[in-house]
Amino acid sequence: MLAAESEENKTAKIKQLTDLALLSQGMLKGEALSQFIDRSIELV
Repeated sequence: MLAAESEENKTAKIKQLTDLALLSQGMLKGEALSQFIDRSIELV
């Protein structure tokens, strides 16, 4: 995390990790879930 190139990159990675935690608890729903899926596809 600390080695990420830019502040924007760090923020995106933190958001992805936060959403993964919410997803694992069944708390990620609606638009947030759609955004998570879109970001995940971009990372692949």
